Amino acid sequence: MRWSKQGAHFVLQTQTRTLDGTLRRKFEPKSTEMGVSFSDQIT
Repeated sequence: MRWSKQGAHFVLQTQTRTLDGTLRRKFEPKSTEMGVSFSDQIT
C-alpha cells in the first residue's frame, strides 16, 4: 500500500498533534454554548 503525499502529511500531522497534546483543540468548538466547555462534557 502506498500513501499519497497528502495522506502521509495528514497522518504525520495527526501523530504530531497527538504527541504534543494539541489534537483535541483542533476539534473543540470555538465558543462554548451555555458556559460548558468541551473538556467538562467528556469527564
